[in-house]
Amino acid sequence: MVCNTPLVGRQQGNLITKPGGVPVAQYSVLAASADARLIFLSRDGDNFTDHREFGGQFVPVAYSQEEWKAHYMGIANGDLWKAFHPHTFEDVPESDSDTWNTYKGVNSRIADAILDQTTDDPEATVWVHDFQMLSVGASLQAKHEDMRNTGFFWHIPFPKPEQMKKRLPPAVLQEVMQWFSAYKVVGFHTEEYAANYKTLARELGIKEASHVLVQPISVDVGVIQEKARRAFSLDFRFGDDRLNKIFGLGKHERVNPCIEMGTLERGDPIKGGIQKIRAKLMLAQNNPEIFADQTCVEVLSPSRMDDPAYAKYCEQMKEMGIALNEHLHMRTGRPDQYMHYIEQGLQYDDAIAALSLSDSATVLSLDDGYNMVAAEVLNGWMAAGKGALGNKRMLLSSMTGFSMSLQENGYTHAIPTAQGPINSGALLKPLYHFMRGEVDPPKEQDLRAYFRTHTIQHWVISNLEAISASIPPLNFPSSRTKV
Repeated sequence: MVCNTPLVGRQQGNLITKPGGVPVAQYSVLAASADARLIFLSRDGDNFTDHREFGGQFVPVAYSQEEWKAHYMGIANGDLWKAFHPHTFEDVPESDSDTWNTYKGVNSRIADAILDQTTDDPEATVWVHDFQMLSVGASLQAKHEDMRNTGFFWHIPFPKPEQMKKRLPPAVLQEVMQWFSAYKVVGFHTEEYAANYKTLARELGIKEASHVLVQPISVDVGVIQEKARRAFSLDFRFGDDRLNKIFGLGKHERVNPCIEMGTLERGDPIKGGIQKIRAKLMLAQNNPEIFADQTCVEVLSPSRMDDPAYAKYCEQMKEMGIALNEHLHMRTGRPDQYMHYIEQGLQYDDAIAALSLSDSATVLSLDDGYNMVAAEVLNGWMAAGKGALGNKRMLLSSMTGFSMSLQENGYTHAIPTAQGPINSGALLKPLYHFMRGEVDPPKEQDLRAYFRTHTIQHWVISNLEAISASIPPLNFPSSRTKV
């Protein structure tokens, strides 16, 4: 398995497990097979071999600070990320040939690591993930043309062909599309993304990957429900005491009966945070009373803070939150804060617990590949038992892959959906009814049925079986397969 970063990181010197779709997929693969290896890029020399479960399965590939600037900040999170998120970024940078060559050179070293780990076995199963690693398959093919069991999963949106032709120079777009063709299997979250890829390949005269798979990622239902049930116990406490105060745990008393998890995201413009808070500011002008019995928690994990645009976005989010709190204090005399910001990533246990103990949630992305938070929220709520969704509500943007996946499977009635692309004006009406509780709760029976067949294990197996007919047995821990 090849990814840009591993499922673990360090926060204040401590080893933490990251939330998110790709880390959860990594965990499932590594836990299911001791023979699995995770190849990733390491900028600071940290190989995470002290991870007690998977340290021996990690294969870091070192790259320098200068390479990181070109590969990660330049091409991956500059040209490619912005090109494939047209609803968020109007302009796409055009990096020079040296920067593109560094991107390809770093990924060529990843291909060398793959060959080293597989001892040049042409039957080895290789699964590459996301835009940072896209050119790995072409490098692998050039070094070992008999390596045939290769797969790639594209975790972000794939816009319409007419959009892509305007967002990347013709020669760059041609090469990017050829990188997809180097894989036997290419996977997407939605039928729309897959159709856009096929149409663009045809229009550019480029051969498609041998097999195009539509398989939306999911969550580890068993693990989420285990963590949620722990959070429901009387003696549960968050590791982060700010959350204990907000939720009234321990010696603290819960101030407000309704807690909205506004987001559990990195500070990224694609998440629609500014549009949502601006809409709430507009609502507070005319309808401050709807905020009276509510508290909102926004977890804003720093992301790509070396990019001035991202740093500005996070700062703007905080400033708007302060303005909203001050306005509500002036209009209603409310002594406590409506909006609470947590400006760092949470431990995974704390993250799932906060989602599970919340009363409502808003996931209002502008332009998102799938967005696992919505699935984590729903499974955290359902862990409380039958009927748990009766008083819960979620507002989910139709611009997230999860929303589209539900629609494709007949569950449009399961979650109230804000029709996008999202802007503050369009959000006013759905947010007003959402905050007043004037929305139908998610339909629990349908959602439980959906998550019986849409688990992270099902997603892993579907992808790997498409890549190779002879994958070794995967022994998922039994607790991870319960729905």
